[in-house]
Amino acid sequence: MITFSAVRPEAIPELAARLSREDLVELERRGWQSASDAIREAVAASDEAFMAAWDGEVQAVFGVAEWRGEKPEGMQRVGMPWLLCAAPPPRIQMTFMRMAEEVVARWSRTFPALVACVDAEHARAHRWLVSLGLKPVLEQQHNGFPVVGFMRFNTGDRNDV
Repeated sequence: MITFSAVRPEAIPELAARLSREDLVELERRGWQSASDAIREAVAASDEAFMAAWDGEVQAVFGVAEWRGEKPEGMQRVGMPWLLCAAPPPRIQMTFMRMAEEVVARWSRTFPALVACVDAEHARAHRWLVSLGLKPVLEQQHNGFPVVGFMRFNTGDRNDV
């Protein structure tokens, strides 16, 4: 059974030690030397963040942070969803994505746009973002590595981009 809860700071080091290879590669490419520090900073910067546990063992931490940089003219708020997780058993991935949809629906009401930028090789992150209704819109480089930008404009219709 998957449960969502508030982030428990004491659980961060254990999750950081079990992060998936893809998440660790992405954090390293973005300049992080400590997965625990990356998780703590992501949580601190977030408007909302959760831990997801499977049978009591924390498998993931995810949230949304407001973009503080320049926004398109007329855009009020832009949210940046993020997810870091252990290599979860395949049988729980779809359940997690369905449960996360409820949270993202709330984020969509708060933020007129959701954007994310992930490592081009991080297939699981791409699937998660697409499952949330974000579409790949841009390929670029970050720290010399290819990344893909995803975006979703919210007009009330889940299929809008």
